[in-house]
Amino acid sequence: MADEITTKVQVTCAHGDWSFSRTVNKTSTQATAGQYTNAQAVGTTHEALALPADISAKGIVLLVNQGPTNYAEIGVDVSGTFYPLGMLPLGVPTLFYMASGATPYVKANAAGIVLDVSILSA
Repeated sequence: MADEITTKVQVTCAHGDWSFSRTVNKTSTQATAGQYTNAQAVGTTHEALALPADISAKGIVLLVNQGPTNYAEIGVDVSGTFYPLGMLPLGVPTLFYMASGATPYVKANAAGIVLDVSILSA
């Protein structure tokens, strides 16, 4: 089979006399069947994103911060020190492709959050 995965990202902004709109559609083939979903409680100390052992080829990751009120950060751990690379605002979907063998870390800003995690093998 081919083109099992379809992603669509649409961003629009209208601010006074200025506006922006961009839509990107992409289909891709899932070489290894597999999917994973989880609701991970994340505290204010950085922790590894829970990754399933049964998905050998990590691929498309969709994260949604379910709050209740705070943002979270995503980044890497280097010798016990957390380096944030991005922000996970409340309710905003974040989509990226994760390299096989990578371990992202997450950290809530001021109080714990629940992070919806969905992963599709690529």
